[in-house]
Amino acid sequence: MKSRLSITTLVLLIMSVEATESLGAQSPAAKLSGALQVCSLLTDAEVDQLVARGGDASEKHEMHIGGGTSCTYGIGRGQIIVYSGPNAEASLNGLLKSFHIDTVTKHPVSGVGESAYAIYPKPRDEYEVRAGLLATKYRQYVLGISLEPDKDKPSESVQPGLIALTKVVMQKLP
Repeated sequence: MKSRLSITTLVLLIMSVEATESLGAQSPAAKLSGALQVCSLLTDAEVDQLVARGGDASEKHEMHIGGGTSCTYGIGRGQIIVYSGPNAEASLNGLLKSFHIDTVTKHPVSGVGESAYAIYPKPRDEYEVRAGLLATKYRQYVLGISLEPDKDKPSESVQPGLIALTKVVMQKLP
């Protein structure tokens, strides 16, 4: 049986390559200081309520990426990406561009940081799931929060969930 790939799964594959390539460019202080542990931001109850929403998000996969960290729940059910530092916004924009979703219509979102927007890219093939992604700036962070909609619901149906999840993540950032 062919496995279903999602945007978030593909994002992790590319980010792992970028992370491996960028490790040599990090200063020793950056390596020792430790990156934010994104998977630890949410409790299991919050994951069930905000990410799983009746689906399966029991598996958590955290990955350190150049300039940030990501946590993927389930097989693409949801993902939290947190970049920090002076190149945070450029890092997220580069990620979107690498998937050719940087030109997808951006829908402004209020109440969750600065310059927040949501995008709903169309799957590129039958193995890629639909997802909504909310991007925002908050303090020194740039967040990329994605959720997979329930079956038979449009991608845009996740926007209230994206907002709720983003608010919880913002409250828990150091």
